[in-house]
Amino acid sequence: MEKSSAADPTTGGTTSAGTTSGGATSGGSRLDRLRLGGFRLGGGAAGGDRRLPVLAWALSVLLVVALAGLVVAVVALRQQDTRNDRRLTVMQSARQITHDFTTYKYDTWDADAQRVIDGSTGQFKQEFSNAAGSLKTTVVSGKVTSTGEVLEAAVQSVDTDSAQILVVADAVVNNAGQDGAKRRHYRIKLEMVREGDRWLVADLQAVG
Repeated sequence: MEKSSAADPTTGGTTSAGTTSGGATSGGSRLDRLRLGGFRLGGGAAGGDRRLPVLAWALSVLLVVALAGLVVAVVALRQQDTRNDRRLTVMQSARQITHDFTTYKYDTWDADAQRVIDGSTGQFKQEFSNAAGSLKTTVVSGKVTSTGEVLEAAVQSVDTDSAQILVVADAVVNNAGQDGAKRRHYRIKLEMVREGDRWLVADLQAVG
């Protein structure tokens, strides 16, 4: 029995049913067309497959760099906050001890002097403690009162456990041997040291 045949319009020859003139099946022809341009079944371009891992690696590197930069920025900000807090704390302590040093009354001298001692350490604490008795005699006998006011304060230097602070203060002084109050002006340099969580004065000097 003869097979049906048809003329091949592209070659002028004949083909059997289910075949092409080149002998390849129609399924093979579709596969060839799918492979055009470097594409594969079920996927993209072969070159694209190779680029995807490189892109993922580059993105991961950028993410790591960004995170590292963020960590550095956060650490720097915290360190700056710590330095600012330290400056503020030591300056407040210096202002307080200056106020205590320039504020006293003849009838409350013991408590007033004790505040200065409590805010002191080292050489200054020893010197003031030794002089407190003779100072009391002068203050009580003259009925002296002094009211201090801190006008300005500035940090000259500061590190983790020591600082130098300049303070400008006035004091209004009254005593039994003078007519009316007198205002005294002080420029004081304080050497501050940290003991535990407190800043204490280790030295106090008038500088003008």
